[in-house]
Amino acid sequence: MKSYIKTCFDFIFLRKKDVVSTGFEAKFKQFIPEGYEFSLPYQLFFKITSACNLRCKHCYYSADENAYSPADDLSTQELINLAQYFVDEINITNVTVTGGEPFLQKGIYDILEIFAQNNLYINIITNATLIDTAAAQTLAGLLNPKITVFSVSLDGVTKETHEKIRGNNSYDRAINGIKNLVNAGYNVMLNFTVTSQNVHELQLLFDFCKQYGINTLGLNRLEADKNSPLQPDLNEVFKNTALLIEKINNDSGFTLKNTSLKTIDFLQNTEGIQLLSSLKLEALVPDSSLRCHSHQRVEVCADGKVYLCSAAETEELCLGNLKDSDFETIWSNRHSNPLFKERKLENSVCKNCRYIPLCKAGCMARAYKKHGTTDCCGYDCTILNCGGCNG
Repeated sequence: MKSYIKTCFDFIFLRKKDVVSTGFEAKFKQFIPEGYEFSLPYQLFFKITSACNLRCKHCYYSADENAYSPADDLSTQELINLAQYFVDEINITNVTVTGGEPFLQKGIYDILEIFAQNNLYINIITNATLIDTAAAQTLAGLLNPKITVFSVSLDGVTKETHEKIRGNNSYDRAINGIKNLVNAGYNVMLNFTVTSQNVHELQLLFDFCKQYGINTLGLNRLEADKNSPLQPDLNEVFKNTALLIEKINNDSGFTLKNTSLKTIDFLQNTEGIQLLSSLKLEALVPDSSLRCHSHQRVEVCADGKVYLCSAAETEELCLGNLKDSDFETIWSNRHSNPLFKERKLENSVCKNCRYIPLCKAGCMARAYKKHGTTDCCGYDCTILNCGGCNG
């Protein structure tokens, strides 16, 4: 019988069609030459409202109640105009629409119609609590189900667990929203954030998804302070993820897009280190780039602030505000942004780590926010002193 760690390892690192090589972004990147940079982004992450009807315990806005207020947001018409601008002038090819909770934005259908009429790939991140029968019918007449995905956030298979995290009266409405979307013919991807309060339900997710006609699952693990009571125990994550994988492996029609486990997690124990050591990794040349972008994406928030990605939402990493300037001027600021400094392997604290081809030193934004430089590791890596700035 395989160990839990071996089961997870095989699924992540040894499958021919592994979880990190699927999806639009990964498939598109394989055709981009090394070092290539786009002059304009083709991918828009569009936050159309700051308002949310839930107060999830793990939300990174939870410490600031004002962050949920739409008082400083652009007007609905301004957001509609922006959607049209990104289609007509920037020629984006795919968009992620989110919030807050996007269905609290009264102009959401006008915004979605603009994207749909131009045949964009659309991903809508929602808690689904506001998608009643009428909303689902409206969406059915608006969006092409072949190029539209609804990423629904659910944090418990059971009502008790989900509402412990997301609040009272949220579970039944979310389940109803999922049913309405599936009945309308849309692909639903379930987003499950793993915490100490729901890690035990990981192994139940496959049966839950199949019950409601969901064939895609994405797992994220809470990245909070290690002393947070919501931080899940890593051994429990391995165990319950492995039990989930064992069920999924028997269903070729089901996709697990992300396990929430990273290379650094396997380096936390002897067996994981032995398994990683068995991999034949092609060493990176010293001038290899460790950055995670080719100028291909941008995030526009409802309050007008523009970032390179959601992980970069800090004042120092903000490119500018659409209330003060036009997008082209703001976009031209990207080359002076700390995240666009060339991130070379030879300058990285991780340059001597044999596992650098796998983790690429982690998230650039997290590294910069924690250490003031992208040459540090984006993970809390103290294993084998590979990430010297964290050791």
